[in-house]
Amino acid sequence: MAGSGARFAEPPDAQARIQEFGFLAEGTTAERAEAFLRAEGEKWAGVIRARKLRVEEQRRTA
Repeated sequence: MAGSGARFAEPPDAQARIQEFGFLAEGTTAERAEAFLRAEGEKWAGVIRARKLRVEEQRRTA
């Protein structure tokens, strides 16, 4: 899987389409991706705790 993200963005129009959605595609290593996801999880967990946010279950009615 390493490098598959870089191959995904290779077609000339792929990078433009990705940027239209506000993203930047770049290749990375599994270690860097794991570190990024861990840091994001810690960051947002702090926000959730600080704001005392809770998940509410919504029941669907048919």
